[in-house]
Amino acid sequence: MTKDNFKNVSIALRKNSYDFIEKGLEAIFSDNEQEYKYAILHLYSGIILFLKDVLYKEHWVLIFQDVDKADKSKLFKGTIKSVNHDTLINRLRKINIFNLSEEFYKELNWLREQRNKIEHLHNKLNPHEVRSRIAIFLNRIYEIYHDYESSSNNVVDLENRNIVVGYKSLFELIKNYSFEFDDFIEKRLALIKGRLKESFLVLRCPNCSQKTLEVIPDDLRCICHFCSTSSSADEFYYNNSKDYLYEI
Repeated sequence: MTKDNFKNVSIALRKNSYDFIEKGLEAIFSDNEQEYKYAILHLYSGIILFLKDVLYKEHWVLIFQDVDKADKSKLFKGTIKSVNHDTLINRLRKINIFNLSEEFYKELNWLREQRNKIEHLHNKLNPHEVRSRIAIFLNRIYEIYHDYESSSNNVVDLENRNIVVGYKSLFELIKNYSFEFDDFIEKRLALIKGRLKESFLVLRCPNCSQKTLEVIPDDLRCICHFCSTSSSADEFYYNNSKDYLYEI
């Protein structure tokens, strides 16, 4: 097996990651909300491929679910049983290549949950929630690029820097689409600004992650003016930790 064989696997992961993410972003900005499910499916697949390539660059055996059964011939033929979501995340945490935050993993898990619902159940998507969550998640991915562009050029960062440089076109794609997300969020927030000013108490919504959830004391109800989800105060309190209520 030659070095080119190993390099080609990484090139394929990188290219497929870019293609899936690009298709997902195109779907989310289409005029058809029916396309949102494809946005979630493509974005999740693309991001997972990116993270698998990060593992692969650390060591090729790490993208096998069972490293004891790692086989180079299966790797190059594309017949491997690759890491599942949980194994992938656990290994990324151990090697800690990009210092990925817990917030990053939470947003990735949300994307995974939506993907699973689409594949196995009927998942009625809230378009405002989907756009907001994906916008926040993409910003967390772009932070990887920003952090390493602004970091010092030391030897410790060299391996990570090489990964970032290899994915420069992907990060540029994400940055360009982020401007459109920012425009959407700003317009949405401007639209609901008046309602938020009149609110008794405003918290961060657990669905869309915007600080637009109004707690209405008179009828013990919670409503998010950004994504339009609502619940009783009791239901909200039951589903979220007590500490959440004290978030500033």
